[in-house]
Amino acid sequence: MCMINKIGIENKSINSTYTPLNNKSGIKNPNFRGGFFPILLQGVQACEQNPMINVAVIDMFSAILPRTFVESLTNWFAGFEAFRRESSGLIVNCIIPSVITLGIAKLLNGSIMQNGADMASCWADSNMIEKMASIYESSTAKDKIKDSLKNILKNIEGFDGTKPIQSYSELLTEEELEAFSSRLKDLTTKDLSRKELKNSIKQITDDVVAKTKIYEHVKINGGTNPVKANTVEDILKNSVQFFREFGKAEERSKVLESAGKGKKLGIQEFASSSKKLVTSKSLLGLAVILPLAASMQFINRWITERTSGIKGAPIYKDYGKENATKIDESKKKEGLLKQKIISMGSMLTVGLLSMMKLPSMNMLEFKGIFPTMDQARIISTTTFMSRMAAADDKNELAESTVRDIATFLSLYFLGDYAAKATATIIQKKTGTVLLNDTKPIEKDAGFLKKAWHWFKDVNLKSSKEVVSKTEEDLKAKKLKPNNAQKETIKKELEKATMYRSACQVANLGVSLALLGLIIPIFIRKHTAKKHAEDIRLAQSTVSSNINSDNADKNAFEYPLAS
Repeated sequence: MCMINKIGIENKSINSTYTPLNNKSGIKNPNFRGGFFPILLQGVQACEQNPMINVAVIDMFSAILPRTFVESLTNWFAGFEAFRRESSGLIVNCIIPSVITLGIAKLLNGSIMQNGADMASCWADSNMIEKMASIYESSTAKDKIKDSLKNILKNIEGFDGTKPIQSYSELLTEEELEAFSSRLKDLTTKDLSRKELKNSIKQITDDVVAKTKIYEHVKINGGTNPVKANTVEDILKNSVQFFREFGKAEERSKVLESAGKGKKLGIQEFASSSKKLVTSKSLLGLAVILPLAASMQFINRWITERTSGIKGAPIYKDYGKENATKIDESKKKEGLLKQKIISMGSMLTVGLLSMMKLPSMNMLEFKGIFPTMDQARIISTTTFMSRMAAADDKNELAESTVRDIATFLSLYFLGDYAAKATATIIQKKTGTVLLNDTKPIEKDAGFLKKAWHWFKDVNLKSSKEVVSKTEEDLKAKKLKPNNAQKETIKKELEKATMYRSACQVANLGVSLALLGLIIPIFIRKHTAKKHAEDIRLAQSTVSSNINSDNADKNAFEYPLAS
């Protein structure tokens, strides 16, 4: 959608429970200080690292503000409606879905979970829960929770440039795996506030990723059912919360068992209840969100009509003016229902195609405080279809169809190709690796195959994953950097981070130009042209009627004139 500043653990007693692992290279992540540009750079990196902030910023600067400005040039009612339409889209599609779902989860938690376990704020989906339960059940260690966390960590896999898939079991030593799993296990038993727990997991994630350079688009392998995740932090956070609540519930069940009031809670029973909560909160959450998304434009139009006192779309310059030429409304709405069905069907088709897979229950499950891409596609498709359904005439329907399908394609189907294209150019010119190739192809492949490969299988690295060429060369030779090399590595990391931020700026710039300016200006000019034609037709019809009436009148008054 996070901040680049490293957040330390506030509770010193937690710090005392482990000894931080030394960075073998002695190189710290780039830390930009002082001046306007470094502050701007940190803001860009915050967008890149946090989906919520990223979507909010892109939506603000590529939709809400520019579209409000462009449509205000038509009239003030159009401007205010555009502001409400675009901002409500951000709020309903992106910000409140998981808030609503979290509230539902808290209401359902007590009736679904056993022995006081609180899984309402855990965002692990059914697949992740099954994987954690399976790893725990197959563990033969005395401390099964610590061993499970270690096995989850070592089975994380991801990509680094054009290298074959990278596994944490190969990137981290046994000593490092043991130390990280001990730190994670401590978090499952400590009495921490929500903020302390979040900061602690973030710190561990930063330490892990500093060594592995694998952070985004990862999966937990092992067994027959790999589990995909957006980030390593998501995996560690969900794992800690799951085993933290299971450990508490298991201890309570032992007490009840010894008192003859129940039986010991097993991991599969706990996992089954957790999956039931995930499914219930997700379905009920969407049952609230989708009708809300579908109703927003109807509510928005009602507000416009109440404030202006005029029915219809405020998309014309003469909207609300007393001297506006009266146009036959029946002609403007002739065949409108048929066109709405076609437009809404087109939007639905685009939405389904963008998912690139068959619909499943897992697509509907919430996996974080921010909706998944599949959920965002579903909610946005509903929102955009409702805007087409709410159109008052053919001109507004045409605007909505072009604007909203183009917006959807840009945000959810085509992806951040402007950023990826920028990264491709920078990588070729500088040699700084900014892309991960998930399925490398032969160098002599044809142009079309390479293009499809680039669109489908090449991903942009996150700023946490960028590497220094000097550091990589030293690692390959199993050498430690000297002081001069450390300084070189630091500068290379700073450059790589700035290059990654340039890709993010390119993404924002293209979104602003295309979604905020080019499309709104084009469709509003097209609407003005069509409206001018309607006015000329209406005036021509009125003039013809007047001439016809005068002719009839003259023929009646002077019947023998000829």
